[in-house]
Amino acid sequence: MVHGGMSIIKYLTFFFNFLFVLFGLVFIVIGSLALGGVEEFSKISSKLHAPIILLIVLGCAVLLLSFFGCCGAIKENYCMLMTFSVIIFLIFIVELAVGISAYVFRNKISENIKEASKEILEKYNNDSSDKDFWDNIQKTYNCCGIDGPKDWEETFPSPKLPDSCCFTNATTCQMGGDNVRLDGCYNEIVKILKEYSWKIGIAALVIAFLQLVGMIFGCCLARSIKKEYETV
Repeated sequence: MVHGGMSIIKYLTFFFNFLFVLFGLVFIVIGSLALGGVEEFSKISSKLHAPIILLIVLGCAVLLLSFFGCCGAIKENYCMLMTFSVIIFLIFIVELAVGISAYVFRNKISENIKEASKEILEKYNNDSSDKDFWDNIQKTYNCCGIDGPKDWEETFPSPKLPDSCCFTNATTCQMGGDNVRLDGCYNEIVKILKEYSWKIGIAALVIAFLQLVGMIFGCCLARSIKKEYETV
């Protein structure tokens, strides 16, 4: 049995593993909320789905691995602590990658969104899913077109606009009308996707750092246990 300072590390290791259970739940909750939040933009930007899904998977993995850490700390089991430490280190590397990629993606979102939005807008009259996408975006965020109502000139004969460009369910929504939504949707879409990307990146990096601290405690405790076995 460990004594003195190592006894403190033992309970700190157990405490951090208890926190990892909470972190795992936070990963799953944040990932699920983010996945639902960006789903409506999946047509124009699917790149954010991969790190979000990975975040949820990591949350489940952390929950399972916390068992090894807690049991290894309380039972002072060297093998369980080392198994926990090694796998947590691997997860730590993945979390860093998720956090960094999410942050980098945050600054590159605007590069392909406008082009993808234009392609979907041009197919508005030919594809029901593209029509539903734009109608939903325009009604939800009180906007019209990419940069404004004029973006619809190539899709609709001027001055006609999609009904979703008007505040009321007008069947004659057209350019210059009193109830036309004047703001474009591009800035709002970029703002929302950047916000989700920022949250994912921060969550992954903060929790990765805390896991690193827990891993260090676990390694120290495992080393102390091994020394005691060797002196017996």
